[in-house]
Parts: sequence; structure tokens; C-alpha cells
Amino acid sequence: MNVHRKGEDRKAGDRLVSKGTVITPAVIGTGASIGKTHAMVTALPRVVILSTGDELVEIGDAPQLHIR
Repeated sequence: MNVHRKGEDRKAGDRLVSKGTVITPAVIGTGASIGKTHAMVTALPRVVILSTGDELVEIGDAPQLHIR
């Protein structure tokens, strides 16, 4: 019932985000869901990233297994 199969949402070549769209967490999630790691923008975003643990990995790296 809750299985999401590859290609169910959109077909190859479909536009997922229109030009001029504000980059929000939802837009970032959309890009991540199709494997995008970079976006073309007209102005560089101003962001702050605060990492408090070792749970984050570089893009393309796989997280290690969680062992208690």
C-alpha cells in the first residue's frame, strides 16, 4: 500500500520546478528525490548550516550503519 515505485510521479523529461521558483525545503526535497545535488540559481542563497553531530555525510557518500 505504501510502496512508491520508480517513475510513478513523473516521466523522464517532465519539468518538476519552473524557472523563478523560490527554493524552499520542498523544492530541495524534490531535487533530492531525483538525485540532483546542484541547482542553477540567479542569486546565491544566504544560508547558515549548523551541524551538531556526525550524522551528516558528504553528497554521494553513504551513511554508516547505526550501531548502539
